[in-house]
This record gives sequence, structure tokens and C-alpha cells, in this order.
Amino acid sequence: MVAKKRKAFIGISMLLIMAFLFSPARLGFCQPVQGKMPNQAQMNLSVNQATLEQLQGLKGVGPVIAQRIVDHRSQNGSFKSLDELTEVKGIGKAKFEKIKDQLTL
Repeated sequence: MVAKKRKAFIGISMLLIMAFLFSPARLGFCQPVQGKMPNQAQMNLSVNQATLEQLQGLKGVGPVIAQRIVDHRSQNGSFKSLDELTEVKGIGKAKFEKIKDQLTL
């Protein structure tokens, strides 16, 4: 009887270990839920204080455009409105529309 319980325990243990090791989340099959979070306003990036690395985190903004934003900011002072970003070379209306919801002054 003890041997049966021991085999059952080992079998269940192995099953749990395999389930953990090969779970969809662990293998990368699950994607994080995307969408607006209730406190997204707190997550917006300040275009006047953001670092190069933070600016590069914006969709469609690479190292060159991020540097241009920082250069524009240092040459002209703080942005007075988000629309001023379109004055930065490489940020047209389409790109501005993609990133404006992620930004704040």
C-alpha cells in the first residue's frame, strides 16, 4: 500500500513539474494584455524631461530621432505644447499621431 502511494506521489509530482516547465507562459506563447490601463496618465513620458533611452522606447522613435528631440529641447528650451514635436526633423504628422498619446509636457 505504501509503495502505491509513493508511486502516485511521484507521478503527481512529475506531472506538476512538467506542467511548470512546459507552461505556455514559460515558453513565451502568452502575450501581455495590451490596452489602456486605468492609471495610464501616470505612465506618460514627459517630452521635456525624458532621457534618450526613454524617448527611444516610443513607437517609431529610434536613436537618431530621440537625439534630435533632445537637441531641439536644448537649443529651443522646453516644449510649450506637444504639437511642437512636429518641428523636429523626422517627426511628421503621422508619427506624431502614433506617439502623442504616450507623451506629456
